[in-house]
Amino acid sequence: MHNSYKMLLRKSRRPFFLSRFFLDIVKGGEEMGTCVVFWKTNPNLSPEAIAKAAASIMQKGIYPGKGCEILAWYMCPGGKGVSILEYKDAGPNAEFENWLTWVKELPGIFVEYEAMPAVSALEAVQMVLSKKK
Repeated sequence: MHNSYKMLLRKSRRPFFLSRFFLDIVKGGEEMGTCVVFWKTNPNLSPEAIAKAAASIMQKGIYPGKGCEILAWYMCPGGKGVSILEYKDAGPNAEFENWLTWVKELPGIFVEYEAMPAVSALEAVQMVLSKKK
């Protein structure tokens, strides 16, 4: 692990995640990361159909997937929403599995779905300022 990343781990409250394909920071053997998901539900589906699918998924206990915790989950008028998830030893396919859970339960539920790894603003500033020029 690079020294600059070790420094960030000491200064930040938790390690950050930029996807297994780019960089995983490991602390105590546990991979942790945050993912922000922006989504929009299909306007051709009724709010009741979407609510029933959500209730079914929650009742089955299949969302969020293993190793994932919902930090925030908001829906706005018009069907747009945002979810913020934290992953702990969830593996590289966790977000895909979360998406798949929804589309299997209600095909066509999303017209937009964008999942992005995220870091806190503090961690982002530390990353930028710690780069060697």
